[in-house]
Amino acid sequence: MILFKKVLNINSVIVKVLAKKDVILNMIQNLHSLIKYGDTGSGSGMTKLSLYPSCTFFLANIKKADSYAVSFFKRILSPVIFLILLFLISCSSSVELTENEEELAEASISVDQLLETIPNYRESLQTISGRGRAIVSEPGNSERVTLQFLSNRDESLITVRNSVGIEGGQIFVNSDSLLVYNRVDKIAEKVPLNQGKLTSVGSIASINMLDLFNYTVTKPDVDKLFETDNLYVALLVNEVRVQVSKESGRVLEVNVPDGNQTVPYSRIIYEGYGEIEGFQLPRKITIFSQDGESRATLLVRSLEINEELPQLGIELPDDIPIYR
Repeated sequence: MILFKKVLNINSVIVKVLAKKDVILNMIQNLHSLIKYGDTGSGSGMTKLSLYPSCTFFLANIKKADSYAVSFFKRILSPVIFLILLFLISCSSSVELTENEEELAEASISVDQLLETIPNYRESLQTISGRGRAIVSEPGNSERVTLQFLSNRDESLITVRNSVGIEGGQIFVNSDSLLVYNRVDKIAEKVPLNQGKLTSVGSIASINMLDLFNYTVTKPDVDKLFETDNLYVALLVNEVRVQVSKESGRVLEVNVPDGNQTVPYSRIIYEGYGEIEGFQLPRKITIFSQDGESRATLLVRSLEINEELPQLGIELPDDIPIYR
């Protein structure tokens, strides 16, 4: 009877773990990021949703363990739960959508109801500043850099430093263009925001940083609304697809169809959401270039909200020409 009660106690803990899986997953993601990158706030990446039933089935059947197994679980329960939770991280809440519209179910809620669940900080969030690391992947090249960023609703400024702390350049974005200053090569280039060949850190700066951290959708933007078991999928007028978690209302992924030139990226993945001064914001953002060949993953280390910012811009030396 005593052993039976212990089994039930162990199983009760596991059930509670599963009930709070979103909170715990966020903690584990932060720990994973700390171990791997010396950082917090990174997410897990995307894998198939179909893994989740297998995870829960495995955990639910622990209560069937015999006396020997009970003793075993008592000795290794903590590390096992830790490993199981790491496995659960792979049970991602976003999914790569390949279905045609006809294969997606029409949403059971209205567009207005969806928009009520999505955090929209366009009025309350006016400035953001912070630091982070970016893992940049291009064809034949991969590197890590440190970023410092400042942004208001009209302009963003990103300063880039290499792995040893040497400033490599700056990127300034306003409503219609990017100014990229390469301090090492002593050149500056100004390109339109819809430039299809933006690579490296330029893909992160291809949209205003406030708009990047808080992706918002308005009712006129939405053409159709679909749903899966775990997601609402908004098809916008410009054919962009926005995946929204049914559980939290958070934007998880933005997908742009091939050939769409209306936005300067092909895909954005949001992970590791956390509350920062009352705002629900992602701590890990992966953005893909318009051609899909390059991506940059931003791992946020610190954020400051609604602080007064200096005037944003790049002071170029007189001998640096601007190429267009």
